[in-house]
Amino acid sequence: MPVQLKFALGDIWRKKLYFISFFIQILLIILLITECFSLIHKKQEAFYHLSNTFDTSNAFYISLIEKEDFVGGEYEENIMKDLYTYIDKNDNYISFSNIENYIEIKDIPKNSLAVEVEQGPSKIWANKTLSVSSDFINVFDISLSKGEFFDASWEYVSNKSIPVVLGYSYKKYMDIDDEFTDVDNQKYKVFGFLQDGQTFVDISFGEGVIGLNDVILTPIDVTAVDNLFMNGNYDYETYIENSTIILKNRNDIKELQDIVERSNTYIYNFNTVEGVSGYMEKSTQESVSIFLFLSILIIIFASSLVIINTLGFIRRNIRNFSIHIFCGATKKDIALRIFLQIFIVWLLSFIYKKRGNSASL
Repeated sequence: MPVQLKFALGDIWRKKLYFISFFIQILLIILLITECFSLIHKKQEAFYHLSNTFDTSNAFYISLIEKEDFVGGEYEENIMKDLYTYIDKNDNYISFSNIENYIEIKDIPKNSLAVEVEQGPSKIWANKTLSVSSDFINVFDISLSKGEFFDASWEYVSNKSIPVVLGYSYKKYMDIDDEFTDVDNQKYKVFGFLQDGQTFVDISFGEGVIGLNDVILTPIDVTAVDNLFMNGNYDYETYIENSTIILKNRNDIKELQDIVERSNTYIYNFNTVEGVSGYMEKSTQESVSIFLFLSILIIIFASSLVIINTLGFIRRNIRNFSIHIFCGATKKDIALRIFLQIFIVWLLSFIYKKRGNSASL
């Protein structure tokens, strides 16, 4: 065994270019198999996460459809305010909202968490934010590793810092009570850091389980609309369109429908989250089927290349193997020598893939 291992390592060193291409082919196969199972796991995790968090048959989200006679204005805003207030003050409902956005930060320490996003004709580097209501934190059981969450009754004041809770990945760059400013001169103050691996399920777009390690959580105040949107404060319409309502009794949805019935601007559709879950399941099956089909084709192609290259390597080195046999080696020794070459390259591919995953965490 040690002798054949020595010969195998010698073959790899002498035929570096061949074994580099062999390494890439095997790595491609490993990546495809890993990504396929990762996709399946991520979608399945979303289904389990939803069903374990709340009864999806009693959960609804609202979509607004404009009527032909668009009126809007204060009249419509009052309807939305009535709906928001009724849900907020009634124990028969739990409502949470999560609104995704990006902020361009001026003075945050240099980090790798910013992403490139389009802003008009140009692109900027910005950090992901998620504006959330207090019930969002409770429903998805979001936990802290350090500090505290912002107050549930927080109200926006233009000359004061907005409290934020940073994802776990920010811990290496910032600390509690640190402040930073965005390009619109809005200040933010760090109140806490999330535990590693915190997630929530995106219901509105059916994207599945979303990680929060690289996200900045900000509070929502729908009662203050000064310098709306840029300061992380949202009007009733934005809040409602991004909210999920959980009912204790499914029939209680009728009371909410009665409140918005007088609207001259929108048709308020109360859609069950069960439908989103079904859509997620269907889209998952379709995407997994397509991905599996493509993966199998590529795996077959890559495996064929591996086999062809291995046979070619044996054919090109038949004289070397013959000398090895002439010197006392058996066919079993030659087979072991070839096997060890393949095994070493596979092992290196697995190690490389694992180190790549660790570096991305």
